[in-house]
Amino acid sequence: MTDFDKLIKTRNERNKYAIFLGINTTKISEGHAEGEIILRDEHFNPIKSVHGGCIFSLADTIAGSASISYGKKTATLSSNMNFISAAMDTEKIIAYADVTKRGKKVIVVNVDVTDDKDKKVAIGTFTFFNLNKDFLEEE
Repeated sequence: MTDFDKLIKTRNERNKYAIFLGINTTKISEGHAEGEIILRDEHFNPIKSVHGGCIFSLADTIAGSASISYGKKTATLSSNMNFISAAMDTEKIIAYADVTKRGKKVIVVNVDVTDDKDKKVAIGTFTFFNLNKDFLEEE
C-alpha cells in the first residue's frame, strides 16, 4: 500500500463527520485530492437542490485531503465558497482539489465541485495551517 493509499484509508476511516455525511475521499496524490458524496434525500434542501452546507462540507474535506497529501496534519484557517449553479437532478457531487501554494506554515487549496453530469456547481479557496505533525501517526 502506498502512502497515498494509507492517507485515503485513514481519511475515510477517522473522519466521523465525513462518514456521517457520506463523504468519500477517492484519490490523493501530491498536492491533489478528489472525493464525492453519493446523495441521499437528507442532502437536499426544500427546493430539491443539494444543500449548500453539504457542498461546502465536501469541498472542505477534499481540500483538507489535498493539504495533507504531504503527510502532515493541517487545520482549516479560512475559506471562501462561491455557489455558481444549483446541484439538482444529480445522484452525486464530486470535488477536485489542488494545492496552489505550499508554504512552511500555510497551504492554499482551490476546489471545484461538480455534479454527476460534470456541471460545475461551486468553486472555493481554502487556507490551511500546517500543524507539522505526521498525519498517519496514531492519536
